Amino acid sequence: MTDYTDALAGITQTALDACDPTFSAGRSGIYAYLTIGRMHGVCVTFADRHDVNGEVPSLIRDGVVLRFLIPRGASLDDLVLGLAEGGHLSTLIDTVLEGHVLTLGPDSATGRLTDAAAAARDDLLETIGALGPLAHFDDEAFDFADTAPELKVFWSMPDFADFADFDCDGVPA
Repeated sequence: MTDYTDALAGITQTALDACDPTFSAGRSGIYAYLTIGRMHGVCVTFADRHDVNGEVPSLIRDGVVLRFLIPRGASLDDLVLGLAEGGHLSTLIDTVLEGHVLTLGPDSATGRLTDAAAAARDDLLETIGALGPLAHFDDEAFDFADTAPELKVFWSMPDFADFADFDCDGVPA
């Protein structure tokens, strides 16, 4: 088991709370991501969804690096606990990295996941998606009238894991 809490170096709760509140395929904005890769290690970064050309970055598209959207307002304390040695996120990351197979060529690289790593990736997507504060609301008891406009948009969106999975779809199983 590995301790990945160093991936959070310099990350603050304020920064996690300040990420763009909406997430759509055609919209730019700054988002928090957990990125992992056999050669690139594990880190939390803030970045736009697309590169300067408006596309998913090639390392992610080609499966060399896997990127997982961290929901706006995710608890830094929950991330620390999950990334600590023996934490749920840490265990899943270990499994993904163990089954992350890279093929390196002179001009390109590609990555794929073993079946076990792909299953762990799916669990990681779901687990990270559930870290957002809106994942804990009971929609029957939640009063939209008192909600900030950005939360109304956020609440009406599908599960975060569905969005995070978009960037990982290029990883052949």
